[in-house]
Amino acid sequence: MADNSYPERIDRFIIQEVLGRGAQGIVYLAQDPSLDRQVAIKAVSLGNGFLQQQTMDNLLQEARTISQLQHSNIVSIYDVGSFNDKPYLVLEYVQGGTLQEQLKQTIPRQQAIHIMREVLSGVAAAHGAGIIHCDLKPANIIITSDGHAKVTDFGLALLAESQQHDGEHLAGTPQYMAPEYIETRQHQTVSDVFSLGLIFYQLLTGQLAVDGDDVYQLLNAIANQPIRPPSKINGDIEEYLDTLIMKALEKDPRNRYQHAGEMKSALEHSLDLNNALMQSDSTDATVQFLLRRMNHKKDFPAFSQTISVLNRASSSETESLSTVSNAILKDISLTNKILRIVNSAYYHRGGGKISTISRAVVMLGINPVKNLAISLMLFEHLQNKMQASQLMEDAVASLFSALLAHDLATANGIKQHEEAFLCALLQQLGKLLVRFYLHEESSAIDLQVDQHGLQEETAALKVLGTPYYKIGMAVAREWGFPDQIIDSMQPLGEAQLSSPEKVNPLHSIAQCSNSVCQALRLPPEQQSAELRRIADVYAESLDISDDKIAGFIGNTHKELKGFAKLINFNIGRSHFFQQLAPDSAEDDAAADQTAAESREVKESFSILEQDMNSQAVENSEKALTDGIQDISMTLTGEYTINEIMQMILETIYRALSGSRVLLGLRNKANNTIQGKYGYGEQIDELVNHFSIPLEYQPDVFHVAFKNNVDIKIDDSLEEKIRAKIPDWYHRKIGSKFFILFPVVIRHSPIAVIYIDSSNGSSIPISDNQLSLLKTLRNQAVLAIKNLS
Repeated sequence: MADNSYPERIDRFIIQEVLGRGAQGIVYLAQDPSLDRQVAIKAVSLGNGFLQQQTMDNLLQEARTISQLQHSNIVSIYDVGSFNDKPYLVLEYVQGGTLQEQLKQTIPRQQAIHIMREVLSGVAAAHGAGIIHCDLKPANIIITSDGHAKVTDFGLALLAESQQHDGEHLAGTPQYMAPEYIETRQHQTVSDVFSLGLIFYQLLTGQLAVDGDDVYQLLNAIANQPIRPPSKINGDIEEYLDTLIMKALEKDPRNRYQHAGEMKSALEHSLDLNNALMQSDSTDATVQFLLRRMNHKKDFPAFSQTISVLNRASSSETESLSTVSNAILKDISLTNKILRIVNSAYYHRGGGKISTISRAVVMLGINPVKNLAISLMLFEHLQNKMQASQLMEDAVASLFSALLAHDLATANGIKQHEEAFLCALLQQLGKLLVRFYLHEESSAIDLQVDQHGLQEETAALKVLGTPYYKIGMAVAREWGFPDQIIDSMQPLGEAQLSSPEKVNPLHSIAQCSNSVCQALRLPPEQQSAELRRIADVYAESLDISDDKIAGFIGNTHKELKGFAKLINFNIGRSHFFQQLAPDSAEDDAAADQTAAESREVKESFSILEQDMNSQAVENSEKALTDGIQDISMTLTGEYTINEIMQMILETIYRALSGSRVLLGLRNKANNTIQGKYGYGEQIDELVNHFSIPLEYQPDVFHVAFKNNVDIKIDDSLEEKIRAKIPDWYHRKIGSKFFILFPVVIRHSPIAVIYIDSSNGSSIPISDNQLSLLKTLRNQAVLAIKNLS
């Protein structure tokens, strides 16, 4: 017979009835006379009675920590104490029943999702505060009378476990334990995530994800047996929910959501996307959702803006050289990679070494440099998440396709090699962006391909409401890519390829190179037949055959190795790359590892090297010397003043770390030296404010022009100097440190090269650096005189 007896009081609390009994203790409904409210009192079981005072104190301290957690989806702990040497907790009294009771009946899908969102919200708040639940299960989730979920018993399993002297004991409920807890007996936030996955599984299917005849069968199933996807039980469960739950139930905790907040975000993003798809045009909804998700990433807005700026730059505009160079130079890593590539055998161009982006534009043209920069930016951006192996494989395959397209363009007599490179790279843009930003949906698409044999674009249409290529085209349009490139992202049918006069060759090349790449990702025994089919399909539109494709693949494999080294990418980790040449893959991987270790050693000393003034000066002088040689080479051929001045400013900017460099040109209409363009932080604002009236005033600018002398000001606010600085400069610019290099021809001021620092502090300049800077100014004078 059940024992329904209970004490009349626990401390000041008047006990009214028993609400429940369990392994961890008894829960009473009680009245708090001090605050005139009903509360729940949980008298915690002391186990075998060997709880020492220190353990009691630890338990109560832990409970007090948990009591600090206040959230609408958590049952609050109001107070803790001990009564008759037994600990108790004073809890918020919630009218309602447990989720375990509700699961005896079918729970509608929308209600199940609502419950799960609230449970995740509560547990996410706990994880954010460093608190682990340790025993998440339907019995510890209360559904209030108005339908809200509240999680209770936070940390009590951990508290109960602290009473155990034998580490072999398990604390919690076997049906909801995580594999790593069974193995290590240690609770983690990621273990709570596994329990949450099991609860969500049960909510949507009405069945336990794992079951067994006894505890040992249960534990073995959790640790070792695969879990069937919930959609196998309930066919109405969408792919994104299937994917989300299965990720939460990964056996390896490293592959799970690492905390409830991460799982909550994944669920809400997927629900938002699903709702958007149902309410509007699917392609537009997916793209807008994707762009919102991307813009939430801290590095994406600047990345996206730079691509848009580069795409707006036109070779017919006077400012294009400045626009392209300035956008690229803001990223030191990108600048160095572009210069390494344009000086490599990859370009096969003569004309000497190129040491500035401006000269690269002059030598190669704006569009090739712009397209190369965009391609590298996209690939570099994706590397930020290369720990996702599938994303890395897709990115490496896209790079292979782009290099293959470059070679195909050359073989077919098409001069726009870099445009072919970019078109091929962008063919997979939609897939790569979904892989990066919509991981759950991407996994759901992969599941459709692997388990149901769907074509990738068909699976994407089913999950996202639109195929990958339409997402890529829409994002490319958002970024301002020209129509020719956007159109090349749309798949061509065999009927179109049989009429090559109606198809842009770049479009055919981009699709052909990606088709070859996809064929190389098939099992080896299927590749030859597929490559022969590709050769037949493109025979009308391109100069291609079986043998030529084999030659292109071999050459592109070599180029991929070289290109990867130029951009410091560890290609040896890629399974796709290893498949291309299995015999050399291990050597390549070892070489990449050695190079990576070498870079790591060098980087470990980089801070010391940067602190060595002599090294910094030497690097600066080399950059100035290289720039002077670059400009000298340009002066021997055809050039414009604009091109030379851009190269001079860029050389100074790259050589003087932390500098801003501006060119001011004479404006005859208003008799001023007016800011034209430059490089550095907030350069547009500086250009707008820079205007020197040429009507004589006794200030440093007119002294520089009148005497044709270079002037360096270390502190424009110093008492003796301040009066020599014009009022417009103090008001609108106000940099304490600046240098003036006037350009005077026939005693008339034509221009000025102005240098200051982005933070206003002085930039140390050696005598040799100053001499090299003067040489650059003299090159500007020479260029102007030659064209006068």
